[in-house]
Amino acid sequence: MTVYRTLPNGSVAIPPKLRHVATFANAIVLNGLTHVDGQYEYVLAADSYAGVILKVDIAAGSVTTAINDTSMAPTATKAAGINGLGYQNGYLCYTNTATNSYY
Repeated sequence: MTVYRTLPNGSVAIPPKLRHVATFANAIVLNGLTHVDGQYEYVLAADSYAGVILKVDIAAGSVTTAINDTSMAPTATKAAGINGLGYQNGYLCYTNTATNSYY
C-alpha cells in the first residue's frame, strides 16, 4: 500500500495510479469500505441488502464473506441492514439502518 499526501490546497503530492481490484459478483448493494490497521493486503466492504461484511483480497482480487451476523441483516420492512463501517483502534464499527442501531 502506498500512502499519498494531500497538500493544504487539496492536491495530491504523488498522484495515485488507479486499477481494477475485484469484481463483486454476488454483492447486492455495497455501502461502505474500510481498511484494517496493519493489514494492507485486504479491505472490508459492507453489503447492506445481504447483511454481510466482505473481505477483499487486494493482490488476488478475491471477495469472500468475512462476517455474517444477524446484527447486520435488513428487516422485512426495511431493505437496508448494515450501512457503512469503519475500523479504528482494534474495533470494527457499523450501523444498521433497518434497526437504527450502532455496533
